[in-house]
Amino acid sequence: MARILNRYMDRHRIVRTHDIEAARAFLHGKGFALDVRGRDTGDFDLCINCAILPSLSLGYLQNGIPAVHRTISGVTEYQILLPVGDAMEARTSGKTVLCGPERAVVASPPCDYWGQTQGSGARFRISITQQAVRDQLIALQGSAPARALEFAPSMDLSKGFGSRFARHVAAAVNDIERTNSIMGSPITTTAFEQFIINELLLYHPHSYSEALQRLARSIASRDVKRAMDYIHANLDRPLTIADIAATAGVPGTTLFKHFHDGFGISPMGYVRNQRFHKVRRDLINAQKGARVTEIASRWGFTHLGRFAVEYRLRFGESPSQTLSNVQGRIEPKD
Repeated sequence: MARILNRYMDRHRIVRTHDIEAARAFLHGKGFALDVRGRDTGDFDLCINCAILPSLSLGYLQNGIPAVHRTISGVTEYQILLPVGDAMEARTSGKTVLCGPERAVVASPPCDYWGQTQGSGARFRISITQQAVRDQLIALQGSAPARALEFAPSMDLSKGFGSRFARHVAAAVNDIERTNSIMGSPITTTAFEQFIINELLLYHPHSYSEALQRLARSIASRDVKRAMDYIHANLDRPLTIADIAATAGVPGTTLFKHFHDGFGISPMGYVRNQRFHKVRRDLINAQKGARVTEIASRWGFTHLGRFAVEYRLRFGESPSQTLSNVQGRIEPKD
């Protein structure tokens, strides 16, 4: 009897098929080969759901049965695979990683990838373009890398950065399933991409980790002021670390150190704080008939429920209360 699977992200369906040959043809076009054992083919159920953003994609994959996926000509993007339930074995960068709910595998281009799944083979996958990682690395270190960046192939999801990263992936999947607010505007899409790529570059080991750590130095107040002036002038537009660092004239890692030392948050966390203050200002100054949804969306908050919870924590009242309190004081016209 076929196993009933809990699929994710069905609203972003790329392919689903029970036909092994059709699945092989599809995957071959994506640079992968598929191998399955003959006796299991009756329960074969390939499903690939994927939300595609400009610099990365977040997807859910399953086979329905144990299977082997391998690259035909090497990995073309950075990939992080997080098994949902069943274990899997992966090989990349000349190393074998035994994966499960507490361990993910990270594949870096142009290394080959081989993965053997067990059970349904359910897993989440984040794929990031080489150009996006390179651009962000340049922004952080202030110069072009001499060679391609390679991540450590194993990520411990049970503690530290890995545990935090897995929670963020689960939250993003939930958002994409329910409200899709991550893809609601260029501001939210850029913020999500920046967060994922920066987290990986700053906290997961890779071939440039030591170089980035050496760049964390003190910076002049004028550099910080340039960064903050740029942020405040562009809060209504998508913002990236590359843009802020270029304006400040310092490497991105230097900015991260200053913001953490001075404010206890990252530069993008500072951006988020300032956008909340802009929303509150606009709510207080709103005209009759204004709506919370419109004002929040203007500043990149497209998930109204999550926004409202955080707004209350910050300001002690809901955004609708702020708006109604102000509008209640507006005198009716004769």
